[in-house]
Amino acid sequence: MGDESTEVLSSKEDATAPEDDIEIMDLFSEDTKKSLNEGFLSYFLPEVTRLQESFHELTNSQEEMLLSIQQKLQEFENPKLSAEMQETLHLVPHYKHKLGNIVKHMDSITKKMTKLQEKSRKLEEKQKMIDEQKDQQEKRRREQDKMLEAKPAKR
Repeated sequence: MGDESTEVLSSKEDATAPEDDIEIMDLFSEDTKKSLNEGFLSYFLPEVTRLQESFHELTNSQEEMLLSIQQKLQEFENPKLSAEMQETLHLVPHYKHKLGNIVKHMDSITKKMTKLQEKSRKLEEKQKMIDEQKDQQEKRRREQDKMLEAKPAKR
């Protein structure tokens, strides 16, 4: 095969006149042509096949999208559906206002709850202080009672 390619190059360089009607492929033997074709196909065929599959998938996707767009367009052109959509869109501000009121109400509940938790914490602290004071008073009273108890005389 190497000898044939050298022959092709030298023949090509010799054939400089445009009036020569020699085809380049005529310079190769049938086996060489067959090998070149098989090599070319084995090199490019997988990529071409993959591209064909991708193109087919793309074409199918586009067809599906066109059908979907046409259906949506028909829905918009349908006066009944258009009226329903307008009615629904008309309700949006009303529900937005309702949601705003709910948010305000939740905020006020949260503030009240925070205040009540703080009040509860303060009351617990106050109760704890009162209990500690009572315990201290009880302890002092017991100590005073102990002191006041009659002690037996020593003999």
